[in-house]
Amino acid sequence: MVQRRHANWTIAIPMIVGAIPGAYFGGQFVSILPGTALTLVIGLFVLATTWVRLPKQDINGPITLGLVGGAIGAVGMVVSATGPLTSLFLSRNPDRRVVVATHATIMTAQHLSKIVVFVMLGFAIGPWLVLAAAMIMSGFAGTLVGTRLLERLPEKLFRFGLKALLTLIALGLVVRGLGF
Repeated sequence: MVQRRHANWTIAIPMIVGAIPGAYFGGQFVSILPGTALTLVIGLFVLATTWVRLPKQDINGPITLGLVGGAIGAVGMVVSATGPLTSLFLSRNPDRRVVVATHATIMTAQHLSKIVVFVMLGFAIGPWLVLAAAMIMSGFAGTLVGTRLLERLPEKLFRFGLKALLTLIALGLVVRGLGF
């Protein structure tokens, strides 16, 4: 909500639309697939795409973006940590505000679709509502602080920080995927 005016809706909407059936599809496999193996693969993928110079291939068009959103939505049901994966499809935008706002929009919708699917699968959400509310409030406070920092942050420092953060998160996924 705080950064909505910067969101790129031509990217966000197809990815969100794709994430909904993707979450449902992924929910069918949530207890079957080994989460550690997928976590390791995603961590390695994020590391490779963050540091290896790939040929410039823009993901364009609503159908392609919808398929990407669906794949990320499905994987998110098993692995959960799809933020770095989603950011890979946004980080080429030259405006850091657009990157952050579009990422936040997509991730919010992905998390909401996961909640719906988990409830459909029988997960009792009631005992977790107080914790969820506290997390939402602290996340919103972080968003307000982060928005102020983002406005003052030079573009080069943002890009370096994004790359460093993606690397740290990816390394964490690799470590978790290896069972440490």
